[in-house]
Amino acid sequence: MDSIVATIKKYNGDTGREIAYSNNSLPFGLPNGLGSEVSAMKRAGVQVVITCFGINGSTTLETELDRRDPSSPGPR
Repeated sequence: MDSIVATIKKYNGDTGREIAYSNNSLPFGLPNGLGSEVSAMKRAGVQVVITCFGINGSTTLETELDRRDPSSPGPR
């Protein structure tokens, strides 16, 4: 994840993109879910989510995002 953050910061001037939220301390398997992470991302005004999750983590994130905002765009 550090390399993704570094790349986005490096090319900020060219792309206009910035990091609104990042967390490198999530435990393996996401035993506590991602509810607090999604809340923090919403408060930070996140518009795009880039992850390093496997399929199960990505599914957990998608489920939580849909639970918080069923009208949001995303894969279905």
